[in-house]
Amino acid sequence: MSEFEKYNFRWDDANGIAYGKTVGELDEIGAHIILREVERFSQEHGGQIDWIIDFAERTGMSSKARKIAVKAITHPSIRKIAIVGASTFTRTVIKFIISAAGTDKVMLFATENDAVRWIKKTRNDG
Repeated sequence: MSEFEKYNFRWDDANGIAYGKTVGELDEIGAHIILREVERFSQEHGGQIDWIIDFAERTGMSSKARKIAVKAITHPSIRKIAIVGASTFTRTVIKFIISAAGTDKVMLFATENDAVRWIKKTRNDG
């Protein structure tokens, strides 16, 4: 699988949400790709964005990628992040990253629909 095939990003105009899907092991390069996409979507869509990341096919995360993830989830361009489909192990790693980042803007969900509902509710709650 090429590096290009490991990552898929898109913008959902109807919901105003950025989507990302990653496959396989997330390494330092992949983490930088995700961070670059956060910045691109933010510039294209007016500042702070909401982001849904599908980790259903994610198999792991390198230590360098985890350090970059802390920077990514605290990036000022991100309002909320919903992570869907993560394995039990990946969920545990993500919880450590959230704790290290000291943020409450990341939640874990089983389904994309639950993630979209949460994002919309947080927008309405102000």
